[in-house]
Amino acid sequence: MAGLAALTGAAVAFGVPAVSSLVLGVVPAECRLRVNAHIGVAGGLAQIAGPALAGGMTLWLGPGWSFLLTGALFAGSAVTLGGLVTASRPAAERAHFLGDLREGWREARRHRWFLVSVAGHGVWHLGAGVLLTLGPVIAVRSLGGEPVWVVVAQAGTAATVLGVFVAPRLPIRRPLAVAAVGAAVYACPLVAFAFPTAFPAPAVAVTAAYVVAMLGVGVLTPLWETVVQQRVEPQALGRVDSFDALISFAARPLGLAAAAPLAAWAGAAAPLLTAAALVAAVNLAVLALPEVRRRTTEEAAQPPVPV
Repeated sequence: MAGLAALTGAAVAFGVPAVSSLVLGVVPAECRLRVNAHIGVAGGLAQIAGPALAGGMTLWLGPGWSFLLTGALFAGSAVTLGGLVTASRPAAERAHFLGDLREGWREARRHRWFLVSVAGHGVWHLGAGVLLTLGPVIAVRSLGGEPVWVVVAQAGTAATVLGVFVAPRLPIRRPLAVAAVGAAVYACPLVAFAFPTAFPAPAVAVTAAYVVAMLGVGVLTPLWETVVQQRVEPQALGRVDSFDALISFAARPLGLAAAAPLAAWAGAAAPLLTAAALVAAVNLAVLALPEVRRRTTEEAAQPPVPV
């Protein structure tokens, strides 16, 4: 099972950077923000409905058949995506793997806003790892039990879907700045969970803080994907996105692994507050870059989507 889980992770690692290139290859520039938002909404709704459907299928069919049915859904997704026709690079331009990797890194380094923003995203994932480790424990011990954490998590997922849905409908003219603020807001639930009993209604307070944070994450996701698709050279987009995924997602396991030992040594508040300070400081520091605050011609030309 561990080997299959590792294989799944490797497959996901191939798939995540390819999504942006697929969008770039089949969607006109003026529609990409809306399409990225639609992808985010679909993913968020799946996160809400998936656990409920999984529980029902497990009770009805048993866990083994549920896994097989899920595998069939993945196969259907592969066939659907594999049938998309996009413009491919001529064979003469193709390089070896290491050459492609170097080319992607050169393109990533060419965009200072990209590397600094991705560093902020990595710190956000680090903070998420800390919260997802300590949050359930704090909810059980101090907020009323396991149902409270379920409510917090599901409310956060719903807020993410809402944020993704409204992002293309907002009159946003500086999407990178908005994305940086959206990531920085994740400091709110980290602070709230560090002092859960400091509020008159602690369960409501931490839920509200998490909802605000995940709303910000929902808004930033399609904005970030669209800006990267606009500003990065198309032939290097997949490789640049792979560095984005590597730097961002590699930090979350670090947060998951470090949270419990740090909490056992210094108490739960210390790693949560440290993560909150890092998330806020690094992501707000992104705003110091002129290219983050600047409104590009292409982005300014796109009108907000009517509600």
